[in-house]
Amino acid sequence: MTAKAKASPRVAEHLEKLRASGLSTEAFFDALSGIKNDSALPNSHREALYRMVAMESYIWYLEALRGEPVDRIALFLEAKKAAADGEPAIKRKTPAKSPPQT
Repeated sequence: MTAKAKASPRVAEHLEKLRASGLSTEAFFDALSGIKNDSALPNSHREALYRMVAMESYIWYLEALRGEPVDRIALFLEAKKAAADGEPAIKRKTPAKSPPQT
């Protein structure tokens, strides 16, 4: 059994500030600014935090579009399958029209 990697104390502190911000836009942006301005935070950790915020924002966007909660595990498995199959993330329902030839 493999041990799960634990977040560094700095990362955990930033995550807690993001969670504590709740629906307060000002507190959320303060937490993001804290990540950006933390000079002791390694770039790899900063980028991981930004990716986490981006992924969570995408899930919130999907939930807003659907009007219901998104099953994160099902979404992860669907994305993993699409990546393994080499399928594009966004598919067109209708064929693309080519511009007229002149």
